[in-house]
Amino acid sequence: IRLAAYYMMNYAVIEPWGTFKSNVAPWLSWPDATMTKKQIKRLKAIADDLGITLIPQINVFGHASQARSLAGKHATLDISPKYQPLFEPLAGWNWCLSNLETRKLLQALIKERYEAFGCPPYFHIGGDEANLPSCPDCSSQPYSKLFLEHIEAMNETISSLGARTMMWHDMLIERGDPRWSGYVVNGTKETAEGFLKFPRDIIICDWYYGAPRASYPSMDYFKSQGFSVLACPWNVTNGTIAQCKYAHNAGIMGVLGTTW
Repeated sequence: IRLAAYYMMNYAVIEPWGTFKSNVAPWLSWPDATMTKKQIKRLKAIADDLGITLIPQINVFGHASQARSLAGKHATLDISPKYQPLFEPLAGWNWCLSNLETRKLLQALIKERYEAFGCPPYFHIGGDEANLPSCPDCSSQPYSKLFLEHIEAMNETISSLGARTMMWHDMLIERGDPRWSGYVVNGTKETAEGFLKFPRDIIICDWYYGAPRASYPSMDYFKSQGFSVLACPWNVTNGTIAQCKYAHNAGIMGVLGTTW
């Protein structure tokens, strides 16, 4: 937070993974979770003093294990396997989108985390790197409709709180589409079709971590579809500079630096 302020950034997205100590669902995190609401209040006070707005994140699609996949851990199911129906069978990596209890839980968690962070103007729902549905209920439904209805429900909850939804881009474009050569693309034809019906108040966080390009067609694509777009570079310095320049010239909403 202090480093972000030093570089005159305006916001910092905080993604707690399994460290957020929830009152709504205490079983969702590690037993020794350290990101308490008291600690968040302290962080927010520091951020406010430095002119930084903290934006909370919770993954509502993939990354549902609340832990890094490389660790082979699942913050919930390793300790509380009875909650398996909330997750897809394939390693619990996805939330089960067809389970209405999953939706209710995520909506309650969004409200809790939003209030814990002092009701900021934005809320990040992740939405990246999800697997194909693996449970019978999800697999038997049109994937585009299931995906669309889930994101619409999350966005409706966030909008009702007075905030705007942010989400990653990679599930919103189709793998194999030649337009996205050089990008990491995880979407299917179905998720790309569902995306076209998304509410236009959602902010698309377009991540590209590679070397400089002459153009960034995904930024232009999302903007042409009526969405606000954030360019999201990582650790390639000249690539970051190129993205920032392109975003500025293209009239993109801004840049969200990632720090994985």
